[in-house]
Amino acid sequence: MPSPTPADRLNELFASAYHEHVERVIAGLDDVLVVHSTPLGGHYAHYRNGVLHASAEPVPASFRILKSIGHGPTAIPALADVDGAAAAAIRAAAAETLDALPGLDVPPEAVGAAEIALRFTAESAGERFEHLPKDVTAACEALITAAGAIQGTACRDLVAAWRHDMGAERWSRAYGIVGTGWATKEHGTHYEVLVNAFGTEALGVRLFSSMGEKDEARLLRRIGVILANRGTCEVVLGDPHRMDVELIGDAVQRALEAPDPS
Repeated sequence: MPSPTPADRLNELFASAYHEHVERVIAGLDDVLVVHSTPLGGHYAHYRNGVLHASAEPVPASFRILKSIGHGPTAIPALADVDGAAAAAIRAAAAETLDALPGLDVPPEAVGAAEIALRFTAESAGERFEHLPKDVTAACEALITAAGAIQGTACRDLVAAWRHDMGAERWSRAYGIVGTGWATKEHGTHYEVLVNAFGTEALGVRLFSSMGEKDEARLLRRIGVILANRGTCEVVLGDPHRMDVELIGDAVQRALEAPDPS
């Protein structure tokens, strides 16, 4: 590596000072909700002045059960090109779950769909299908709908309770950030829950998302970075939103779009 220059030292000092600045920004925020998905249906954390105030995974077990049952038929296309051991294990697990279904926490309106999905998985895992039978497809859709209702209601009610505890004045200053999945057309369950709570007018102002991120500490820091960048850009560049996009990336784009001097 080349020897450090005075400019490198300047940049190191800047990075250290800015890190401390971001930490001060976080510590100055009264309330921040940090949310990301988990196998149990979602983790919700409430930070107050940078310190964890409350956390919960509010989604009941019935969500996980319905999702697991719905995964059976979903696995069938993936099993068609593997050895028989994996398919046999799925068939056995589906049959065992079907036998145990009366004792599982499944909403009454979803029992029929669960039976169809489990029976099909127990009988057909490992076979090749161009399309699954319509009743199985309908069962999977019904399981998705039931699981979504359970998850969405539980998460909405938790956020509503936290909002009530904060009171209207604190809530008006609260921030939220969601670690979203890799979907290409929408942000996902927990983003929709917080949009419902904060309102669309908070998007990009008090409510943010970070695609593919599920680390709580990094999500909290992302809020601090966004707000620190906006304060810096307002002073230095006269536009608080200049760093909502990458500054160097903007400059590169302008260079690429410029006429070729040759």
